[in-house]
Amino acid sequence: NSYDNEFINKYNLLVNLDVFENNGNQTTFSDGVTRLEFAKYLAGLLGVKNQKFTDKVYFNDTTETYVNNLVEMKIVSGCSDGKFEPDRFITSDEVIVMSMRALGYRDYIETRGGTYEYLAEAKKTGLGFSKDFSGVVTLKDVVELLYVLMNKPVMQVVAIGSAEGSSYVNYSDVKGKSLIEV
Repeated sequence: NSYDNEFINKYNLLVNLDVFENNGNQTTFSDGVTRLEFAKYLAGLLGVKNQKFTDKVYFNDTTETYVNNLVEMKIVSGCSDGKFEPDRFITSDEVIVMSMRALGYRDYIETRGGTYEYLAEAKKTGLGFSKDFSGVVTLKDVVELLYVLMNKPVMQVVAIGSAEGSSYVNYSDVKGKSLIEV
């Protein structure tokens, strides 16, 4: 496959930000992305890939520091039985949930429900995928999503309430900063 210059520029910017490793022409953008790979890319975007927040190891199937960092940040959670399932291809729902948590929406959304609420809020913020994924999330999909994600403002809940049977939330951006500026 050939990719247009705009896409390649997005990818190269993310390489320069240490989100992706530069593999030259070795990169195959149509490959599926595993849960471990996505965690590494997201940790790279957040600037926590090479830091160590905790000595605690949360899962019995991966000890990667960046995964443990994302758990500490309440962005990543496990699957079952203390497992992260690092080698399983990530789903589009999981990508959106982790991305919305990275933007600071976790506490508000978790009070309302689960995955569906994350997807609904992602659409409102313009973060949702531009197409419907019924199959594997590819590296190309992840490049596009992380490029959009890095320019979104990080949100902080300032008020939650209800009126006339409907709940509402007021957000404030964190000093007007995007994810990569925080």
